[in-house]
Amino acid sequence: MREPYFKIICLTRCVPTTTGSSFGCILFARVVSGVATSLLFSSFEAWMVSEHKKRKFDPSLLGHTFAWCSLGNSSSAIVAGLMADTVAGFFGPVGPLLSTIPFLLVAFVVPFFMWDENYGNASISLRTTLGQGVAAIAGSRHVFLLGLMQTLFEGSMHVFVFMWTPTLQGISGVEKKELPLGQIFSCFMACMAVGSSTYSLLLQWITSGKESKSEVVGAKVFLLAGASFLATFMVNRFELAVLSFVMFEVTCGLYFPMISTLRSQHIPEKSRAAVMSLFRLPVNIVVVLVLIWSSSWPSQQVFLVLAMCQLVAALAYVTFQSLPKTVANDKGYFPAIAGYCGGGVAAGVAKAKAN
Repeated sequence: MREPYFKIICLTRCVPTTTGSSFGCILFARVVSGVATSLLFSSFEAWMVSEHKKRKFDPSLLGHTFAWCSLGNSSSAIVAGLMADTVAGFFGPVGPLLSTIPFLLVAFVVPFFMWDENYGNASISLRTTLGQGVAAIAGSRHVFLLGLMQTLFEGSMHVFVFMWTPTLQGISGVEKKELPLGQIFSCFMACMAVGSSTYSLLLQWITSGKESKSEVVGAKVFLLAGASFLATFMVNRFELAVLSFVMFEVTCGLYFPMISTLRSQHIPEKSRAAVMSLFRLPVNIVVVLVLIWSSSWPSQQVFLVLAMCQLVAALAYVTFQSLPKTVANDKGYFPAIAGYCGGGVAAGVAKAKAN
């Protein structure tokens, strides 16, 4: 991981708040925002796990840390939703974007002056780093299945972000501007906070023998998410659609600390940031394919596809849970790719040491 990356994430996130109205300007803003988002969902977690181990904290505390992180994210999003609703009334659609700049600058200053550096091996090239990530995914069934679960759940979640507004608009029969979108979003985030708090409580209450507590939660999360999407597909009332969305947001609150805990346990430390960055690629591909494929469908039918994705994720989780806990004999699903990339990584590391 390269720490300077996430020290500038918050600053680069300011670019999408530009007041430019040209398509090229908006496209550039989205590209920068995409890069920043990918770093946001990989570098921070990789740094935190590394720092946790460096300070020799109890590994069992990681799950609680991730639960608190998810709770903090959702709590701040509640305030952001209400604030966006208010600011948009005064300054129009660009108002909420501009109002984020002071917060992003604060989020830039705090890690810049208060966080310890964690450069990793700065002499290794980007190609070698990515090779380590590919080798880790191809050479471990645990890591590959984690990536599959993340792709299916988070891809579905991003499609949900695109679809919930037109779905509610279509069911209610009112104009988009008449829907209290900021208040509904804040309700979603409150439910996500409930899910995060529930996960933290489950870590204390559930006893599961030799299995980790986070793993017991897993399959239920995917099945509950699938049930919420299936309910959205079947209902035709505004209140019931909102209720199904609320149930999905609760599963999001359960999912994020769970998957982060599992990643901290199974992804190799030396390739953690690279693996997590590579996981983002199929997530975005799934979102694009589903949105293009379903562009001519009624919005509710998309949720049937998302429900099927959650069923596959649940099956992947069951397979993951059935794998041996030891990784000594785990050659992965694609050992040839792992061997090829591993050879390139070894050459790259040797070259870095020689230089």
